[in-house]
Amino acid sequence: MQPYFFPYIGYFQLINAVDVFILYDDVTYIKGGWIARNRIYERGSFNYWGVSLEHASSNRLIKDIKIDKQNTSWQKLLKTIQQNYGRTPYSSSVWNSVLLEVAGNQNINTISELNEYALYKVCKYIGIETPIIRSSELPNLKEGRIERLVSICNEVGADVYINAIGGKELYTKEMFKTHGIDLYFLKTNEVKYKQASDFFVANLSILDVLMYNSKEQVKEHLQNFELE
Repeated sequence: MQPYFFPYIGYFQLINAVDVFILYDDVTYIKGGWIARNRIYERGSFNYWGVSLEHASSNRLIKDIKIDKQNTSWQKLLKTIQQNYGRTPYSSSVWNSVLLEVAGNQNINTISELNEYALYKVCKYIGIETPIIRSSELPNLKEGRIERLVSICNEVGADVYINAIGGKELYTKEMFKTHGIDLYFLKTNEVKYKQASDFFVANLSILDVLMYNSKEQVKEHLQNFELE
């Protein structure tokens, strides 16, 4: 999966379901996606929350795109979280174990580094121990959409590849079976919990799940999926 900014729970279901998670950081950046932003709860609906990037372009690889630190204020970002989640049951735990750790890391320069570190902190918080490997660090990767994914599987010794449900539009099981790899798609079932209002807003950032659920409840939500 490409490195997303505090992604929704389905992303973490995928990390939790596999033996090795590949962070696909050496593919081209796509504007308007989830690389630098995500949705958080706000007044019975949602709003976007994220960071600014320098020279973000579809001609550049994700791993090479830097955070625009002059136009990214973590103080402002944290204030937005405090305003919307300050009274949630697990705000203090998430604030101290995840948000302050990510915001305070001065060694982060690229969006890929930021998202990887955020994934690491969230996984550590809820107890996911799956190794995360960057595709850019794997040798001998071939060209071609299918060939490259197959070579990634080969490099980590995988004969089963689990993709997000959106991958059904791009890949078929037959494409990978010819290479000795079984392909599955992870479909997230309805994950619902008590938010601030009676109207539930689904598929928000993982931060929303963490703010309203205990670690034990989050672990239960991580199992709420099907493989197709």
